Amino acid sequence: AVVSTQSTGERPVLTPEVPPPPKVTVGNNAACTRSVAVTATRHLVSCIQNKRPCTLDTLFLDEDFPDDFTMAECDQGRIYNELVLRTTLECFHQVDAEYNLSQRPREDLPPWKAAVKRQPRPKWMGKLPTKLSLENVDDFLPEAVTRILGLSEHCQPRKYHHMENILAQEVRDEEGEWTDYDSDELVVKFRIADAIFENLLRETVAVFSAIADSKT
Repeated sequence: AVVSTQSTGERPVLTPEVPPPPKVTVGNNAACTRSVAVTATRHLVSCIQNKRPCTLDTLFLDEDFPDDFTMAECDQGRIYNELVLRTTLECFHQVDAEYNLSQRPREDLPPWKAAVKRQPRPKWMGKLPTKLSLENVDDFLPEAVTRILGLSEHCQPRKYHHMENILAQEVRDEEGEWTDYDSDELVVKFRIADAIFENLLRETVAVFSAIADSKT
């Protein structure tokens, strides 16, 4: 507590210290999510305008994490950004199939996009406008991504757990790589074999040395 004194001679007043705000290890809020989704959407729009494949492989995302973040916290941030990018890419493909953002003739659309067109519209498209183009898709798609991840201001509180569930699933999917000890086991076996072989050589040299000394 902080002690504050007054010039009137009254007893010191104990003012409780305000704890610092908790540190957010990943940008799991609507503003950060929308920012990443806007960057990805504009990159995909640029791909269509320049007649390049609609992928995020060439997108460089400036991940400026605080200096006091640990390596694990930075990894969490990268995983979350990757989640937002993948969600944006999938939504962009569905929007392109629904609205034909690339303005290609119907017969030139790939079969998989034509198949998507015949499917019912996903529920998350319900709040999209009736007309969508490359000029205004970045005004609507990022907000749709935040709703899908349960971070929009219009989502019910229970939906805030969707993002945590998705991250937990990511961890479970990658757990097999973390718990794969086959390579470590092989290294340990070789080290033990080398140590045993070295000890046998030393014992053999000692025996031969003793035999040579006895003959002399």
